[in-house]
Amino acid sequence: MKELFKKWLIENKNKFEQVGIKTDEIFQSSKGSLDSFIRVDHISSNAMGRITIYDSKLIDVEVIDITTGDNLFYQHLEVTGSGNPNFELLFWEYFESMQQSIRVPKNKHITGDNIRLLDSNRKITYSGEELIEVLREIELILISLHKIGSYYGENLPSKDGQVELEYAIETNNFIDDWKVARRLAKVRRILEDKFDNTLGSDDMDDLERAFKGIKYWTLPGDKAEEE
Repeated sequence: MKELFKKWLIENKNKFEQVGIKTDEIFQSSKGSLDSFIRVDHISSNAMGRITIYDSKLIDVEVIDITTGDNLFYQHLEVTGSGNPNFELLFWEYFESMQQSIRVPKNKHITGDNIRLLDSNRKITYSGEELIEVLREIELILISLHKIGSYYGENLPSKDGQVELEYAIETNNFIDDWKVARRLAKVRRILEDKFDNTLGSDDMDDLERAFKGIKYWTLPGDKAEEE
């Protein structure tokens, strides 16, 4: 695992530098030492970080604030299983801590959703038939809601609120009678079936991680978050 980690560090050195993280030193202990290790130090404008990986598959990760000396992040990990670890998933929190207060160009943030994805999920291919099936369902729902809105919108607002009530009832009837929830579940199934659902170090797969923090409707009066 140490050699894989070293190779990954070298391959991604320029990517780290693009977001303000410099690879300072890569050090390997002698092979004869007890539980030999590989260690890398990183420096950003306001933090120093270190990752140490041992032969025993134990990992120590630490980030310290350069100015105050405060510990910004610490993590002790143990890699299990026989497969090769995904270092990007293992260390995204480390790089997030390294980047605190760093101004990073848009779409260059190393902890953005694109960098947290498994390699197998970065590019997913769907057949034309699958996409047509998805788009047909979206078209039906989108255009129908638009037509309902246009039908009642000409008489809104009404003096007695009757048109608003009819609009709400018809929208609700459309959602129920046309099985909108079932249609959207079908769309989600088609899209998510192609994703690799391997769990990361946080015990979540890529989709679970992406959906974390979504605000769902819970009670009457709930408002959607602004995009």
